[in-house]
Amino acid sequence: MGKVLTSDRNTIPACVHGTQTVSDGQALRIRLLEPMVVDDRFIPKGTILTGGVRMEGERLDILVQAVEYKGTVIPVELEVYDADGQRGIPVPNSMEYDAAREIAANMGTSMNGSINISEDVITSLVRSAISEVDGVAGLSNTAGAEFAELLGLKTVSHGVKVQFVDGSKIIVDAIITVLYGCNIVGVARSVQEKLMTLVQSTTGIDNAEINVHVSGVAFEK
Repeated sequence: MGKVLTSDRNTIPACVHGTQTVSDGQALRIRLLEPMVVDDRFIPKGTILTGGVRMEGERLDILVQAVEYKGTVIPVELEVYDADGQRGIPVPNSMEYDAAREIAANMGTSMNGSINISEDVITSLVRSAISEVDGVAGLSNTAGAEFAELLGLKTVSHGVKVQFVDGSKIIVDAIITVLYGCNIVGVARSVQEKLMTLVQSTTGIDNAEINVHVSGVAFEK
């Protein structure tokens, strides 16, 4: 993993490069506003970095895992923080979230033809809803994958798995971490209740099973 050196600070000023439209799982281009040094290589101001994005409620998490300069690719791990000190950048009323909610809601009102709701649509809504619950530190990623395997959930997308069963039942599994000091059972129950309301209202399926798994406790930085 490359080592990043930037004077006595632990941050590197950067901005989004131009106007971009991205959705969950896609890449975002970021432009350096100051030079930096990675593995003794000088990376000048204005260099374009590319990070993978993930929607978390109304914030966009961005992770840069490599720096490419003059034909050399250096592995790094850089997380993007906003000027307010919070991880990710704010995207209030994101188009992806609003569109997904509207599509899911409108599907229940169609009178003719077949209705097929993508599990990805519900997964996006579920992740956004979970991020709004007080006491939730986040959805499990790396640790969550190991936890998910123990639970028999082989394909979990960023801590969430959605399954439609015969078009008459929906099963949602969410793997979360809870903030230290919060009532773990209470937080998990709040997530469960919020997801039950969300799933039933957006899909029109009353037979919903919401399973909330707590994989750990997170300490606030």
